[in-house]
Amino acid sequence: MSHTVTIKSTITNLDCLKKAVSQLKGLEWLEGKSSFKTYGEDRKCAHAIGLVNSNGMRFEVGVVHKATSKNEFEVAFDSMDSALAEIVGYQCEHLLQGYAQQLVLQEMPYGWDYTSTKQSNGDVIMELSH
Repeated sequence: MSHTVTIKSTITNLDCLKKAVSQLKGLEWLEGKSSFKTYGEDRKCAHAIGLVNSNGMRFEVGVVHKATSKNEFEVAFDSMDSALAEIVGYQCEHLLQGYAQQLVLQEMPYGWDYTSTKQSNGDVIMELSH
């Protein structure tokens, strides 16, 4: 029985998602990988995100095309692999916060500064100033 869930999200900028992956220690972007590992099966995806060194179950996060658009993606994974879930968050919240942070940085006007503080629960607080 699979425990895979699709996280309600919309990913429209893969470059920002790749940067978010690179900011989370221990993850790697698997460009063009057409399936991701879950409990008992591999599922289809456009890209995958995996652990660099895994002693656990070696599950992956799938970057899956949304049914409504070829240019929009969502993430899916099986949180039964606690090694992966600890990094991306049990609801992928750390990964999605990193993605949102990269979107903000991409759109931030020239000359602005920012600080980023990671909370003990993994949440990220960004403060922008001009």
